[in-house]
Amino acid sequence: MMNLLHPNIALVTTRRSTGRKFDNFLVSDTLVEYKAGTHDRNTQVFPLYLYTNKENAQYTFLDVSTSTDQGTRRPNLGLEFISDIEDHLNLGFVTDGRGDLCQTFGPEDVLHYAYAVFHSPTYRTRYAEFLKIDFPRLPLTSDAGLFRALVGLGADLVALHLLEEKPPAGSEPAGGSAGSPLQRPITTFVERETGATMGAFSKSKCYSPDDGRVYLDTSNRARSSYFEGVPEEVWQFQIGGYQVLYKWLYDRRGTKGEPGRTLTPEEIAHYQRVVVALRETMRLMDEIDETIDAHGGWPIE
Repeated sequence: MMNLLHPNIALVTTRRSTGRKFDNFLVSDTLVEYKAGTHDRNTQVFPLYLYTNKENAQYTFLDVSTSTDQGTRRPNLGLEFISDIEDHLNLGFVTDGRGDLCQTFGPEDVLHYAYAVFHSPTYRTRYAEFLKIDFPRLPLTSDAGLFRALVGLGADLVALHLLEEKPPAGSEPAGGSAGSPLQRPITTFVERETGATMGAFSKSKCYSPDDGRVYLDTSNRARSSYFEGVPEEVWQFQIGGYQVLYKWLYDRRGTKGEPGRTLTPEEIAHYQRVVVALRETMRLMDEIDETIDAHGGWPIE
């Protein structure tokens, strides 16, 4: 992970699922926690770029923390793998950033393509048995149009999951209006007697599907502040076995009669952006499947 102390991005996943559906896919541009990819096994981190220092040696945590020189970087992609993509698409490879997708492709295009494929619901069900026993494998396409479309959708997903409010170049936000979807919250925060302080947080009582309310204190919902307008399917959405919207608040709850964290305005806004990111993720996952179906469906060829 020392490579993530420089400008970088990493695919975060695990090896093997544990009998349930495999949804252990994330991206990160910073250091990640041991079980970020799932609740029951250690995370595997695949940085897109590997950095070397002035002596052309790979950095250690010690010298990246004291050096102001970023050194040089190279893509963390195998030469045979790059050659396979070149042969499939008849495109040339550029070693940094993104290509034009007409004559060239770059490391970030490969990451975006992979991230889109891994978020295909059909991919996850079609290859469910294989995903139980090994790392996810990436099918390559010879259809340049499909590659370009999936790169775009994958770039949108990456931007959402990094909570980047500026949409990727060439990306059109939902509805055609300016700016990222993250800038348009679909929820409101309603403050009551308890303010923004977390209290007890029972999973069975914190969410009301009738009005999409998520209460901060389930010991007395009549006094509790809440987020309103959270769609039930978004509330239930899981990544790596974690129910995202529940887990974020659960980690800040009160315990043993003691109040939990008082959410700052920045944290309240952050939670609202996560709600949007999850809703948009669900939409994009459906669009990925529709795009693959429009180009011949599975298996990708």
